[in-house]
Amino acid sequence: MLLGVVRYGRRKEALRPMAVKEDFMESLSTETSVVSAPVRARPLAPSRDARLLASRIERAIQQETGRGVRSLNVEVGLESVVLTGFCHTYYCKQLAQHAAMSIVRIIVVINSIEVC
Repeated sequence: MLLGVVRYGRRKEALRPMAVKEDFMESLSTETSVVSAPVRARPLAPSRDARLLASRIERAIQQETGRGVRSLNVEVGLESVVLTGFCHTYYCKQLAQHAAMSIVRIIVVINSIEVC
């Protein structure tokens, strides 16, 4: 049974289904990592810039949501910003995420705010 045809130069080689599956599984194990909950930001040195960025994000979220997020915590990491806290609606959670995204445009924002 042929799964597909791959070109290598001018020659065509048929791939066996098992070889494709093994290659795929190898690439998954080497290239990606599974993150278990709760998600935490990779810690950034507690520099003045990180604290200023966290407080700026916090102010923007509280202003945008009308103080709708309780126990808001903003963790600034090297590659991401993690938002935690509690709110009453998914709309409020979405507003908080968009407020944070407007401040940090390059870093990934992980929204772990719980709706209750």
